Amino acid sequence: MARSSAVYSPTGRFNLTNARFARDFTPISDTCPCYTCTHYTRAYLRHLFKAKERNAATLASIHNERFILDIVSGARDAINNGNYFEYRDKTLRNYYQMQ
Repeated sequence: MARSSAVYSPTGRFNLTNARFARDFTPISDTCPCYTCTHYTRAYLRHLFKAKERNAATLASIHNERFILDIVSGARDAINNGNYFEYRDKTLRNYYQMQ
């Protein structure tokens, strides 16, 4: 996914090459503690993809892997706490922006 500029966020997947990110100086996700989100903006990552820089996909992959690990960790904690179905429903509702 990352090699084609697709990144995950708690509110869904999006492509960093979209024009709306040209002047977006925020991280991919404000709540993500990964290296990419703490050091780079959406605008810069878009620039890297548009310039066909190799490290664009690497930086997006770092973020996507951390996102997946956080989802799995949250699911594991929810299973241990006995509230997996609430966690699942909340996560999916946020990801797909459902009511």
